[in-house]
Amino acid sequence: MWLITEDGFASVVAHRERPDHLLVRARARGDLENLCRIAAEEGVEGFDPVGVFSLEQADYRWRLEVRRDDFAALTAAMVGRIDYDNFKNRVGQKDPARASLYSDVWGTLFRIQETE
Repeated sequence: MWLITEDGFASVVAHRERPDHLLVRARARGDLENLCRIAAEEGVEGFDPVGVFSLEQADYRWRLEVRRDDFAALTAAMVGRIDYDNFKNRVGQKDPARASLYSDVWGTLFRIQETE
């Protein structure tokens, strides 16, 4: 699953060795640190920035192992924090460079709609 938020981008997959855990992967360390910050603000356990690690040659360099239940609690809390009516504009206010990248993704995915 891809998680694209105003605070970052992550790819979330099943942990290969721990079925009760997920591997949250990111291209930027700060994106995982932002998830940890939000978790702390929301009182969600299991997101410790000390646990962020890197695999230099991996497709997604930055990683964090989290329990499935903790990730579900964090995403629910993040839904509760949504207070904007235009996602692209919110990202543009916070981080114009990232907004440009997200806009590229938006444009690519728009092609799905054009083919229907």
